[in-house]
Amino acid sequence: MTIEARNLSFTYPGSSIQALDKVSFTIPQGSHTAIVGPSGSGKSTLTSLLMRFWNCSEGELSLGGENINRFHPEELRRHISLVSQKTYIFATTIRENLLLAKPEATEAQIASALQSAGLGHFQSRLDEFTGQHGMQLSGGERQRIAIARAMLQDAPIVILDEATANLDPLTEVRSSEPWKSSLKTKPSSQSPTACRQWSTTTPLSSSRMATLPNREHTRNSSAGKGSTAG
Repeated sequence: MTIEARNLSFTYPGSSIQALDKVSFTIPQGSHTAIVGPSGSGKSTLTSLLMRFWNCSEGELSLGGENINRFHPEELRRHISLVSQKTYIFATTIRENLLLAKPEATEAQIASALQSAGLGHFQSRLDEFTGQHGMQLSGGERQRIAIARAMLQDAPIVILDEATANLDPLTEVRSSEPWKSSLKTKPSSQSPTACRQWSTTTPLSSSRMATLPNREHTRNSSAGKGSTAG
């Protein structure tokens, strides 16, 4: 499903400064597109608008040619996997944290998701308690569980918002390649109301170009003004 923004603007309530100012871009269906820029340039704001945590102030944001406001927020979010820098792990087992994405997942599907996130060795730890806010796990392990959860959801749109920000450089490289390579173009097994099936579309946001080795397209976000960088 193609994601398109046309003259997209957004200002947070109570602020006089625009977080996004007439941003326009197209993320083609089935692509991996990097949105890069310094902190405060609007990358996470774009994510919030795509998830409909907020609605745009001006302009239009569309999925597959349909205005995003036509989708019910809950239905929309079932078809978008989001991995953000702020990962929340619930105080239950590793297994239960993963099954939040797909309650009916089989053991084989869980194992595949863990392997894709660089956590293949966690298959023997699935029934371990994670602790309050996942404090029994390291920061990198919490982040990779979030990645595995996103992989298990198998949504047609995957948003990685600074998804590897909490990993050290070596762990980042080792853990990112398996799941980035698995985000290949594929037919979706799900389709929300008013939408046909589509291939995986992956917006990746980061402040560091080096963390996005598999990108096919790059969009530069600077002071909330999006532009094509190559």
